[in-house]
Amino acid sequence: MVSVSEHRARELLDFIDPKLRPEISGKLQIAPMGVNVPETQDYMSKGFLREKYGISANFVILFVGRLVEVKGCEYLIQAMAELVHNKVDALLIIIGSGPLEEQLVTLARQSELESYVKFVGTVDHAVVPEYFALADVVAIPSIVDSSGFQEGLPVVLLEGMSHGKAVIGTETKGILEVITDGFDGLVVKPQSAVELEQKIRMLIEDDVLRQKISENARKSAEAYDWRVIAERYADIVKTITLQ
Repeated sequence: MVSVSEHRARELLDFIDPKLRPEISGKLQIAPMGVNVPETQDYMSKGFLREKYGISANFVILFVGRLVEVKGCEYLIQAMAELVHNKVDALLIIIGSGPLEEQLVTLARQSELESYVKFVGTVDHAVVPEYFALADVVAIPSIVDSSGFQEGLPVVLLEGMSHGKAVIGTETKGILEVITDGFDGLVVKPQSAVELEQKIRMLIEDDVLRQKISENARKSAEAYDWRVIAERYADIVKTITLQ
């Protein structure tokens, strides 16, 4: 059995009869999802891409994911409202669709953010790297939803890091297994628009910090390159065939 994260593995073992856990634990391997780490970080000009997509804001925050409760997108929109209130020249781009899309569009409109939040909808996967390239920060505001569910390991976190972007995630178990706060990402409490706004503004105002986190994120992402992860799966399969 293969789990994408340590905490998912522990959740599985919680369902198992305590007498059987040692045996099951011995058959349980951890192998996260992987990403295609680009050979070069700036393979496309940020300025060219922003002109292509009609973006004039000085600072771009990117969200990529299904528009469902566990993704916590509403708190990111609330954080944008505070950024705009503080007269920060920023744009939030939201890629994805889902059952909460209409609700989130309404929230942005009611917060008078039509010019500061851009809903792109579903985008061809081949085009998504362009959005990573033009962004300054990738935000992953995941939460524990009303049913108690939280994500195993958000792949968009790894994608953002692989593109050498400063990432902001929440204190959810899967995210905390990947990034170290202040080193290769910034971490905030789930459901905290206030902390999200503060950390985004910190990255806007501190070029040195943003550059350091971006560089470290890129290096950390190399451990999740599909070539590395594929080798891990290959080793697991070889172990099974030898038994």
